[in-house]
Amino acid sequence: MDVFFENSWKFLILGGLIEIGLIALLVKSGRGMWIYVMAAVALLTGGLVCLERLVVTPREQVEKALYAAAAAVESNNLNAVLDTISPTAKEMRADLRARLPNYKIDRVSIKSDLAITVNDLTAPPTARAEFHVVVTGGDRAGNFHDMSYPIFLTVYFERQGDRWLMSGYDEPHGLR
Repeated sequence: MDVFFENSWKFLILGGLIEIGLIALLVKSGRGMWIYVMAAVALLTGGLVCLERLVVTPREQVEKALYAAAAAVESNNLNAVLDTISPTAKEMRADLRARLPNYKIDRVSIKSDLAITVNDLTAPPTARAEFHVVVTGGDRAGNFHDMSYPIFLTVYFERQGDRWLMSGYDEPHGLR
């Protein structure tokens, strides 16, 4: 059911195809009643698009959490970054506490190949996000600056209450 609400293109395309068929019927028959059917299809399509916008799927929640974490890293705010990590992810929290203060991050750019898998069968529900990211910045010691570092990441999430928090990640490696 979540796939139904992931994006509105399917509603727009289906509604558009039906409207084209109805226009053909209107032209062929010359009967004005088809205009009412066209209006109903347009309203239904618009309603489905609005519904899709209102329904936030778990995958979309994980994506939002990932972008919030990227924004926290980009702001160079360690506490904001730690707020996006599960309190049970002690290794990840310690690793980021040790690493992040050494760098000044200027930009975190998540690429369009983001793939999120949600598993509702675990307790708590978990998710995995795989994606390419380009991190731009430098070290605080001044040895390098304005460097872009492309990496492939796998980040793991777990749902805690109404939030998706990072619970771990695979050690990053260069763009593949």
